[in-house]
Amino acid sequence: MHNDDAEKLYLRKRKNLNADIEEWRKYWKKAGPIRYAEEYLFCPPKVPPHPDWKKLQTEAYCIGCKKIHKKFDKKGVPIHIILPQEHKDFFMDIWKGGIRLVLISAGRGAGKTFDLGIWENWRLVTEDYYEISYMGGSAGQGKVVQKYHDYWRRRHPEVGYIINVSTKSISNRSC
Repeated sequence: MHNDDAEKLYLRKRKNLNADIEEWRKYWKKAGPIRYAEEYLFCPPKVPPHPDWKKLQTEAYCIGCKKIHKKFDKKGVPIHIILPQEHKDFFMDIWKGGIRLVLISAGRGAGKTFDLGIWENWRLVTEDYYEISYMGGSAGQGKVVQKYHDYWRRRHPEVGYIINVSTKSISNRSC
């Protein structure tokens, strides 16, 4: 194969991949952050078993995985994220409610950082030119969120293609 032919083949494949990715992005942008989390994103590592997993265990077609699978693994850990109603309400407020500046106040372990990771990941893959900056005392939180992004980037080919790599890591800088 001549170099020009190889280049044309590469560009044609890249163009088709870009078209597929754009279609994927439009789908999840319209679907919103709740469906994106619950139907596409895999639960991160070290998630404990759901207390009612045996009662809630179902098997259905998964749009994110494009196959039929159970809702929980053999140990009761959800395959995809399960959001409590309060978190869904929060996402609806910032997604559809037109809220531009959000202040989250909740106790330790309530899921603030996790929700931030979901929201940012959804925005990163569905919006053009979206950036994330952490300022002030939130470097620790930024590192946790970056771990979520890195996990989802490795587990999901579409997310990995769009985000590619976390371009800058969170570091402990002081003035």
